[in-house]
Amino acid sequence: MKEMLILLSDMKEIIAALIASLVTILLWFRSTRNLANEKIEDKRREIRLTYLINAYQRLEGAANRRVYGDSSFAKDIEMAIADIQLFGTRKQIELAQGFSEAYAKGHEGSVDELLDDLRIDLRTELNLTLPVPKRTHLRVGKSN
Repeated sequence: MKEMLILLSDMKEIIAALIASLVTILLWFRSTRNLANEKIEDKRREIRLTYLINAYQRLEGAANRRVYGDSSFAKDIEMAIADIQLFGTRKQIELAQGFSEAYAKGHEGSVDELLDDLRIDLRTELNLTLPVPKRTHLRVGKSN
């Protein structure tokens, strides 16, 4: 009888050790998977931010300038709109498409609302303080 109690006690310890080992393995697997998902999400966020920052810079550089057919500003605008349509929010895509349609009709259009939305979105993503509402474009040129 005493041997039976010792055997039961040993079995309880073995079962407890197996359960603890199984829980440890499951937690390790879950944390490894979560870490991999976080790395993927971080990389996705980094790529999106890089493209949208570049799009913002190209649009801002071309804003409030006369853009003629083959100027470098025209190419900057085209690339920025394409990047926004790929990586932007729904609102940014709609604003980019609205600008594209207006520009296609009369070679004029404003990117101000799009730039404002991009600026707020990017600063929020980067945990920066929100900007003052007014944005200015400095254009330096030769005086006549």
